[in-house]
Amino acid sequence: MLESVPHAPRGDGMFRDGIATADGPCCDSEDATDCMLSRDNVAMLAAGMAESLPIRDAMIVSLVTGRSCDRRMMIEIASRPHSAGVRRRMSSMMIDAFHGAGPGPDPTRCTSGVTMLAQIADAVPERWGVQPRAAIAYVLWWMDDDAAALHALECLAEDDGCTLAGIVLSMVERGIRPAWCG
Repeated sequence: MLESVPHAPRGDGMFRDGIATADGPCCDSEDATDCMLSRDNVAMLAAGMAESLPIRDAMIVSLVTGRSCDRRMMIEIASRPHSAGVRRRMSSMMIDAFHGAGPGPDPTRCTSGVTMLAQIADAVPERWGVQPRAAIAYVLWWMDDDAAALHALECLAEDDGCTLAGIVLSMVERGIRPAWCG
């Protein structure tokens, strides 16, 4: 599964001594300890994404929109997804992303996020890994990566009710691409 997604072996990269870290552009802080996740937190994130889709969506938005979705905004999206302010901001960010002629995604940020999501999914039982894997499919679609469909299909094989995976597969099948692709 997820062969095309880069994985850092345990003990290197994202996992160091039982800790998952978001090194590099995914981290908003100069202090790497601010970006560390314990194995318990990895499990909680996977369960949270499965139980509350706004948590998954906050992770996706933070990757595809870049720095416009900072830590504070991620928390708001995850905890208050139906508030008027969050809905307006999400709508604005996604309209800009889908219809704006701006630059494409930050490949380093997206790749780091995909790697972290893959490691989260790999660290938990398969049923808890579906939503992190669906987020991977979406981010890969956003990056215009042909592997998005494969990842969406893998999610649907595990959980045929995973709507995000169905959406990604539908967009790929219909040739729908992000605006930045031209």
